[in-house]
Amino acid sequence: MTRSKKAADIQARRWNNIGRLLGGGCNLFNDRTVEKVRAVGFDDFSFAHRLVRIMNVDGTNINVLAKRAGMTPQAMGRLVRRVADRGYVHIEQDQGDGRAKRVMYTQKGFELVDAALDAITTTQSDIADKLGEQDMSELRRILSKLVDDEPEMLALKATWDEIS
Repeated sequence: MTRSKKAADIQARRWNNIGRLLGGGCNLFNDRTVEKVRAVGFDDFSFAHRLVRIMNVDGTNINVLAKRAGMTPQAMGRLVRRVADRGYVHIEQDQGDGRAKRVMYTQKGFELVDAALDAITTTQSDIADKLGEQDMSELRRILSKLVDDEPEMLALKATWDEIS
């Protein structure tokens, strides 16, 4: 195989794989959602959005947050402090475990959650407009079939089912 043919083969294999499509779709969704949230006044949303997706409304133990995010508790602690410095959350002692910390939304944090959920709804609607309702339903069905029963997703769901 010539060098140029090999290069073309590599490029085609990079471009024509499901991982690129899934990752690209995820990036597109996240970027458009973050853009919408920033447009309504949360300019520093990118620092907070990871926590917004994984926190319970009534607060979450920092170790549970770390588990949900696939991070060490130390790394999660650093992220939580950055988000707390921006006023979206505060940290208090976990009533169930005096050694642990619980992360709670502030009023500003709840406002961010509302804005993020509105942005998610709008982004989903934008995608449905592009795809059509039938293809959007099919996309949701296929993605659910792909990921819902995977061990990683089941483990993540279990952390939501636990008292956190």
